[in-house]
Amino acid sequence: MNKTGEQPVKRSFAGRKPSASGRGVLRAGYIQGDPEHQIKRAGIDESILIYCIAGKGYVVIEGDEQDRLTVDAGQAVLIPRNTPHEYFADPKNPWEIYWFHYRRLLEKEDEEAFERKAAVYQPGISPELIAKFQQMFTAMEDYFDARGHIRVCALAQLILCDLLDQQQEGGAMLMLKQYLDENYRQNVTLDELAELIGLSKFHLSRSFKQYTGFAPKQYVNRVRITKACHLLSSTELSVAQVSEKMGYHSPFYFSEQFKNIIGYSPSEYRKMSRKF
Repeated sequence: MNKTGEQPVKRSFAGRKPSASGRGVLRAGYIQGDPEHQIKRAGIDESILIYCIAGKGYVVIEGDEQDRLTVDAGQAVLIPRNTPHEYFADPKNPWEIYWFHYRRLLEKEDEEAFERKAAVYQPGISPELIAKFQQMFTAMEDYFDARGHIRVCALAQLILCDLLDQQQEGGAMLMLKQYLDENYRQNVTLDELAELIGLSKFHLSRSFKQYTGFAPKQYVNRVRITKACHLLSSTELSVAQVSEKMGYHSPFYFSEQFKNIIGYSPSEYRKMSRKF
């Protein structure tokens, strides 16, 4: 029983023998509320995807406790095939997970990029992703006929491709963040950023906010104000000069933004910072 006195919920589905190419989903399942859930293997010829939607768990690769991965709600972890591993639920807050084992569902190039090492992904609590798992479980009831096999593999591929796209998009957002960190003085438009990354303005704004917690303009403003704090406390530059160095065309607008973020005007901040 779990800490609420309820029985853990476990469902598992066996796959069929992979095709001659070795391609297929071998097994899949769902676990909820089991503080004793723990699996340890020396390594198997199957890749494993675990998607956590509540609670917390841990993954240890090749016995290296120092590099133990924490998997929280809204995260997924992929364990490459033939990798010694152990995974287990947090005993105080056991995870609720969807999982499946598979072989060779991706193109070779994607598989190599995706399975180079165990990694944690950030899909969030996605109703669409959960629905794909549930559809896959339903399809596994007919998995032993050819159509069922195709349907299950297709759903598993969609899940993996969603994570692969998210991984690649995360790389694009990191590149954009680094660009803004280096070019915060410039007044770059959203159109220019979208062209730089190759995404629509809407997609870019949504993805960047998910990645950093701020829309691009808000992020640049915070970088500027952080840099301004350093200049105010360590130089004799006037507020107008600091404003200009940070890329603001108006010292009044700069002061307004500074107070919104820091809670004090630039002059007040300078006086306070020099007392310490």
